[in-house]
Amino acid sequence: MFNFPCIYSNYNPMMRSDRQPNSFVRILNASPASPGVDVYLNGSLVAQNITYGHFTPYLKLASGDAHIRVYRSGNVTNPILTKSTVLAQKGIYTLSIIGKFPNTDILPINDVRIPPNPNFANLRFIHLSPDTPAVDIVLPNNTMIHSNLTYKGVTDYTPLSPGRYTIDVKLSGSNNIILTVPNIYLNAMKNLSVYIVGLFSGSPGLEVLIPLDGSSYLGF
Repeated sequence: MFNFPCIYSNYNPMMRSDRQPNSFVRILNASPASPGVDVYLNGSLVAQNITYGHFTPYLKLASGDAHIRVYRSGNVTNPILTKSTVLAQKGIYTLSIIGKFPNTDILPINDVRIPPNPNFANLRFIHLSPDTPAVDIVLPNNTMIHSNLTYKGVTDYTPLSPGRYTIDVKLSGSNNIILTVPNIYLNAMKNLSVYIVGLFSGSPGLEVLIPLDGSSYLGF
């Protein structure tokens, strides 16, 4: 499943300050079977009705302490979860709502800035399936890209030549393919993340989300 930022967002511009350093933040709902959610940062609504499998666009927010509350969409009492984190100056983040609903959490993921290379694309993998064991990421010719990627794990970016790829996700240390991702097209000088989401046993099933990371195009 190729999933790019497509959710409506309604963030309070008071969250942004042009007089102090900023960060860029997008929010992902990767919690299987969760309802649509509203997200508040430091008391202000920043995103509405984020449904499972969707990202918000990146929001430009003030750096520093971030106190997050997540509610069922349209509600402002009894938050589904609360979390505090710190947004570094000029940082780019994906705040991922994870865990099988209602046992949810937020995992801040740093969309790392790396120097672009005109000869390569950069691809990394993020394991957000709460009931899936550790996995290996393998090309069809059995070239190992990453091994033993566990839940909540985030790999480094791997530079790959531009072109079209098929990726197999195997249970770690075995030949058991649990997910095949065909036709990933990689453009030079772009940073992409492959988010493994869904459930190994249950519905919704395993799938991937492949957004373009903000480190490819955002500036301060």
